Amino acid sequence: MPAPERFAERPHGTRLRYVSGCRCVPCRAASSRYETERLAARKAGDWRGVVDAAPAVAHIRRLGRAGVGNRSVAAAAGLARGTVVGLLSGRRARIRAHHLARILAVTADARADGSYVPAGPTWTLVRGLLEEGYTKGRIAQELGARTPALQLGKVRVLAGTALRIEKLFRRLME
Repeated sequence: MPAPERFAERPHGTRLRYVSGCRCVPCRAASSRYETERLAARKAGDWRGVVDAAPAVAHIRRLGRAGVGNRSVAAAAGLARGTVVGLLSGRRARIRAHHLARILAVTADARADGSYVPAGPTWTLVRGLLEEGYTKGRIAQELGARTPALQLGKVRVLAGTALRIEKLFRRLME
C-alpha cells in the first residue's frame, strides 16, 4: 500500500499526515519541524543514512569465529536478530550508518556462556594450577562440580566454563 493511503488516517499536525498529501497548516508545520530537527541532527553528526553492509558482515563473521553467535551480536548491538540474519544471508546489502556503528562496537566479550571457544587458553590455566599443586579433582570441586572429575574438551570448551576457570585461576593464584 502506498504511503499516501497508509498515512491518510493519521491525525492532522503530524509528519505522516503531511506525507499522505495533507497540506493544512498544522501538517505543514509538523513537516517543517521534522526537517529542521533532522538538519540540526545532521549538523551535530547524527547522520542516519544508509551505507554498505560489507564491514558489518565481515565483523559478524569474525565474531562468529570467536564464538559469538547471531543472537548475541543482535542483543549486544540492540538490533533485531532478523537484521543480523539478513546481513549474513545477503538479503540486506545496505544498513543504516548508526546500525553499522553499533555492530562494529560489539566485541568477543558478547559471547553467550553456552557458546564454544578454543580450549587452548583454558588448558594453559589448568596446567598452571596443576603445576602449583592443585589436583584436577580439587579444580573441579572449586568450579562447583558434583564429582571430583575435571571434564574439559581438548579442542573447545564452553565460554562460561572458560570464564569460570579464568576467575578460579586468578583467585587461587593471588
